[in-house]
Parts: sequence; C-alpha cells; structure tokens
Amino acid sequence: MVLGLKRKWLLGLLIALPLMLGALLPGKSVAAAQKTYTIGTDVTFAPFEFANQDNKYVGIDLDLIKAIAKTEGFKVEIKPLGFNAAVQALEAKQIDGVIAGMSITPERQQKFLMSDPYYKSGVVMAVAKKGTIKSLKDLRGKRVAVKTGTDSADYANSIKDKYGFSTVTFDDSNNMYQDVITGNSAACFEDQPVMQYGINNGMALKIIGKPAREGSYGFAASKNNRALITKFNAGLKKLRANGQYDKIIERYLGNGSAKSQKTAAGNAQTTDRSFFGLLKANWGTLMSGLEETMVLTVVAIFFATLVGILVGLLGVLPNKFAQGVATTFIYIFRGLPLMVLALFIYTGVPSLIGSKVPAFIAGIVTLTLKRRV
Repeated sequence: MVLGLKRKWLLGLLIALPLMLGALLPGKSVAAAQKTYTIGTDVTFAPFEFANQDNKYVGIDLDLIKAIAKTEGFKVEIKPLGFNAAVQALEAKQIDGVIAGMSITPERQQKFLMSDPYYKSGVVMAVAKKGTIKSLKDLRGKRVAVKTGTDSADYANSIKDKYGFSTVTFDDSNNMYQDVITGNSAACFEDQPVMQYGINNGMALKIIGKPAREGSYGFAASKNNRALITKFNAGLKKLRANGQYDKIIERYLGNGSAKSQKTAAGNAQTTDRSFFGLLKANWGTLMSGLEETMVLTVVAIFFATLVGILVGLLGVLPNKFAQGVATTFIYIFRGLPLMVLALFIYTGVPSLIGSKVPAFIAGIVTLTLKRRV
C-alpha cells in the first residue's frame, strides 16, 4: 500500500514538474519577436555609452543603433552589460549584437560578423594631471591600468615588456581612471575620443603623446545573424547621407574644435564619477536587480522543493536503478561550484543547442539544482 502511494506521488511529480517549468518558458511567438534584437553595450564608456542624470543610458553608440533601427524598421532592446560581459554574451548567443566602441580587429572578425566602420579612433596613454610621467620610457617599473578585453589593453600588453611596466585590469573605465587619479597606477591606456571626452568634462588626467594603433569602431553580431549586420550597414549609410550621423557625433563631441568639444561634454555628461555618484546613477538598476533576485530565489525554492521530493522518493524506492539515479544526482551537483554551474547553463548550453537560454530560466535551473543538495 505504501509502495503504491509512493509510486503515485512519483508519477504525479514527473507529470507536474515539466508542466510547471513549461509555464515559465517563453511562448513560441518567434515570428512576432524576430524584429526585436537584444544589443549589449558597455556601462561607462562616455561619450559612446553612459548613464545621464536621469539614470538613462545615452551616448553615440546608443543614439546610433536606435536611429538605424528606426530607419531600417526593427526594434532594439539595450542591455548595458559592460564590455567584456557583452562580448562573452555574444559568444554564447545570449544577445544578438554588441555596440560598445568595439575596435574592428582580425581576431574579432574571426569570431563575429563586423559591420562597416562607424567611427575612427586610436589608443592614447593618460596620466594624472599633476603627474611626472612624460613618455612611455618613464613607465619602467610602474603599474599601468587597462580595461579588460579592449584594444587598448591589447596594445598595453604588447609593449609592456619593451618599456618594463606591469598591467592591472578593470572591468569598467571609471574604476580604471580612478586608479590613476589616486596614484595607484602610473598611467592608463584608453581610446582617444573617450579619454579626450572625459578630460574635457573635468577628469583630472592628461594625455601623453600621440594616438597609436589607429583603427575603427564597428558593430558586432554573431556569425549566423548576417541579416542584422546588413540592416546596420544599410542604416548607417542612410544616416551618413541624410546628415543624421553628423548630428549624433556633434551632440557629444562638438564640431571638432576644443571649445565645442567642452560645450558638448558639459551638456551631455552629467554623471558624477565618484563612488556615491555612480551609486546614485545606477540605483534604479541595482534595485531592479534586487527585485529580480528575490523573485528568482522564491521560484527556485519552490522548484528545489519539488526536485528534492522527487530525488528523495527515488532514493527510497526498492529499486537499485532509481536509487543509483538519486545518488548520482546528489554526488554530481553537491560537488559542483555554483558559479561553474551557472556559467555552463547560461553560456555553455546555448553554444551546444544554438539557442538562447533566458537569464531568469538559467538562474532558476541553477538555484534549483544547488538548493536541492
């Protein structure tokens, strides 16, 4: 009698669990969502992307992709992930494209489809405004700050042995700048328009020498998303022809004169670069993340309870195969680090199946499996 009840419970859970998970998965309205692309960007890379005083992300990149989307008849969902995280998300096919002041390089062209160039740039070295560094030769024995995954970081690493300096990496530009301003690092390497924009906006740094490794920025998409690149290139061409591209550039960088650049920087960049200023600017995002984390935790506890009951029943059934499944399940997931499991589900699984796994679903699966054990 007891065995029969256990089997009924087990059968009921096996039927109910897939149905409940299915309710959380997105519906099959693929056709309706085909013209909405998820675009990853950096978080602090003014004037290309940054949070303004209203905690809204603005900048050349964002204005450009939105204008192209409007011209070509598609929609975009902007995801400010940070440069390195955005590139990784694109590699895992969690997003459709990246526009984040990304330099067009042979290495990136092997991984992604790159658009036509939309802005020319170069790498410059910057030091503290009152610092004594006057050239690359003065960096010997010192530490230099770079930003993870950028062309400027690649350039710094390519010359560090020649000039005898070491590098320290940061995930965002603001922390990199502050490390130099506070004297923890002797210098930093950054793209010329970004560095010049920050200095015009009052940042206590100065540029040393001329731009090196001159190149161009491009929009990146996954290899199987040629339609998006085609739309971007067509839209960019139209914006250049009708003058809208020039208006976007002038909005943030002026017309090229020093006076107009300072005026544009003052009008556009109003974010306080201090810790509390950045905290205030990103408060809405932090609260949104906290809310999603709480919802995720509650849902994961619910499913973890169901999985726990299921595995528990398998473990007590008078069946060696069922007991072996339960024991193996517990053994595997108890020893697997949480972050490794999350990374595999969010980035590894999409690479294997060729389809996105929504972050919320990936979080539920990860916490469900780990909370059970």
